[in-house]
Amino acid sequence: RANGAGLAALRGYLTSGQAVAFLGAGTSAPLYPLWDGLIGQLVEAAADRLNDDEAHTCRVLAAQSPEEVVEILRQRLGVTGYRETLRDVLKVRTNPDSGRSWTPVQELVCRCRFRGVVTTNYDSGIVDARMRVRTAAAGTGFTTWQDELAMDRWRTGDAFGDAELPVLFAHGLHSQPDSVVLATTEYRRAYAGKLSEVLGALVDAGH
Repeated sequence: RANGAGLAALRGYLTSGQAVAFLGAGTSAPLYPLWDGLIGQLVEAAADRLNDDEAHTCRVLAAQSPEEVVEILRQRLGVTGYRETLRDVLKVRTNPDSGRSWTPVQELVCRCRFRGVVTTNYDSGIVDARMRVRTAAAGTGFTTWQDELAMDRWRTGDAFGDAELPVLFAHGLHSQPDSVVLATTEYRRAYAGKLSEVLGALVDAGH
């Protein structure tokens, strides 16, 4: 009853086919951990390349200053080692019972009549679910913040006419470690470009 008005508005937006879904870490759980758990897994994956003091410091900081931990790992592991660690932690995971690489929430989002999806998650679960439940969806209907031409199409709205339920990985995709946004420097780099314009346009003009 408390959410009645909001639920009625949501039904209206979905019926119109104009609503864009914004997805955060919770939609990928429990296949992938929430923020603190993710940083913790990064530390554990890199533990064999850290000395005992470094590993302990990172574990302590993981819950308090996660971005600082990411910077420490990047500096300690080097570019190649950091990318390998990201690939290992963010690689495709499947539910041991269902064998699916997506969560029930991701599937429900794809079954709703959203116009598109913007996600800050790094896993491909939303794309896998999209391919499963939307038979007209093409395998190329997604992009990351690094693709400037695609970002222009998202800003103008043209992206919604190109593909069935297009997906924007606003903070990068697991298979493209360079695109993954975790630390402060990466946030600055991502939002200094066209991502801010795209999100601003969606918030100002849409629901």
